[in-house]
Amino acid sequence: SVAHRKHVANTLLARNGVSIPRFLLAAGNKVPTDLTLPVIVKPAAEDASVGIDTGSVCTTKRALKKRLAEMAEQWEEVLVQEYVAGREFNVGFVGDQVLPIAELCFDNMPEGSWPILTYAAKWDVGSPEDLGSIPVCPADLSAEAQKRVIAVARQGWEELCGGEGYGRV
Repeated sequence: SVAHRKHVANTLLARNGVSIPRFLLAAGNKVPTDLTLPVIVKPAAEDASVGIDTGSVCTTKRALKKRLAEMAEQWEEVLVQEYVAGREFNVGFVGDQVLPIAELCFDNMPEGSWPILTYAAKWDVGSPEDLGSIPVCPADLSAEAQKRVIAVARQGWEELCGGEGYGRV
């Protein structure tokens, strides 16, 4: 349940040395001035990419203000977080057992789309976002990179879930 509250999870992770992008909870449609654009705007207490679409990444203050107004109509708490470009990996855990690392490959996303996993990518089978975000498992990573990815994922897994049960980071 802690992991579903993104701002709580981010705060706990940061306090325990996990490197995370800067973030804040939005106050209505007031544009934050202390975050570097681009940012991603999403519901603070949802999962499964609910509330994430092609307009979630904002590159201008005008786009951010518009997005915040749209989000405030539907959600009480909205997270604004600095967008970090790069590859996206998933590490599954069953207790202390690590499953193979998977990578989301965004090479075939529709032109002009951000490489993010939108709601449509997860749940609208056959949509351009679904067809453009392909999971690759196992991920093509060097042994050293695998160790680093697993170490960070394990730190988050243990901090938020106590290393018990099953889940994905």
